[in-house]
Amino acid sequence: MTVDPQKRVARVGAGALWQDVVEATRPHGLSALHGSAPDVGVAGYTLGGGMGWLARRHGLQCNHLLAAELVTADGDIVRTDAQTDPDLFWAIRGGGGSFGVVTALEIALLPLEMVYAGVLAWDAAHAETVLARWSEWAAEAPDEATTSARLVRLPWLSRLPETLRGRRLVTIDGAILGDDAHAEELLRDLRALKPEIDSFGQRSAATLLRRIGDLDRAAPIVSDHVVLDTLDGDATGALVEAAGSDPGLRTIELRQLGGALGRSVPGAGALDALEGAAVLYMAGTAENEARRAAVEEQLAHIRTAMAPWAAPGALLNFAEGPADPRDAFNAPTFRRLCAVRKRVDPDGVFAAGHAIPSAA
Repeated sequence: MTVDPQKRVARVGAGALWQDVVEATRPHGLSALHGSAPDVGVAGYTLGGGMGWLARRHGLQCNHLLAAELVTADGDIVRTDAQTDPDLFWAIRGGGGSFGVVTALEIALLPLEMVYAGVLAWDAAHAETVLARWSEWAAEAPDEATTSARLVRLPWLSRLPETLRGRRLVTIDGAILGDDAHAEELLRDLRALKPEIDSFGQRSAATLLRRIGDLDRAAPIVSDHVVLDTLDGDATGALVEAAGSDPGLRTIELRQLGGALGRSVPGAGALDALEGAAVLYMAGTAENEARRAAVEEQLAHIRTAMAPWAAPGALLNFAEGPADPRDAFNAPTFRRLCAVRKRVDPDGVFAAGHAIPSAA
């Protein structure tokens, strides 16, 4: 990959991870709209949408894609951008990998070197109170704040303090753009709950790439997600009850939506906005088939419990298993995606994870 600090553009080859981008852009005081894990691939994340810690202010990563190079079904190597085959460029921004083999991306960067970020954490015994307060706070938070609330089981790792190893916590983590006084005022109501851990403060934007209690990706992960149309104390209470005292999952997460994520912008791609209040993401590790079955049972139980607050849509970047792409787009958008697929790959050469068909 290469970085043009004057134009604030990174050219990223296929297979690059977000860690590669952060290491290359950090010396220039620039940041990308990456997610929360260093080992996520840039291409798949971007083509499917991409929702990170700056998303409520800057929107989805797919709409910060400036150009792409890809191999088409007939073997041609083409470049697409807003002027060159704009329909194809529109489709790959959120439509996924059904339209060709993307070999390079050009992405816009942000002039961001420092950010007010961190984590607040309490023992899981306080989960119902913390999540209810956070849901009220999140509904009123300005675009500058992008946060996530989680029920997380920390692993037994030597790099963690002994008092945290293996514990279940309820956490609020994320980033707030702006000066310290603004951020501290925003966090005042959450800090009033007296967290056991409070690491929020000014830090390098590069630290947004890692978070406390990350899943051990060396083990197989089984996950599921639900887009929540509304989020209030009743919803978070139902989530805590469904999770139980020992859910067997490593993380149960509510990712805050709204802000720029909910507003379509001129010139956006196929995924121009996300409706809803939050995304519920749940995951566990499955070291063997018995463990996998137990995790899948718990995921289904929580999904059922949250059905009263669920929206009809889905986010394909969060869909680990089979998913119907019709659930991720409105009808006109889906028909347009199918038309692009029919034009660029009429014989169905490419088999994407959540394939767009050539006919609606």
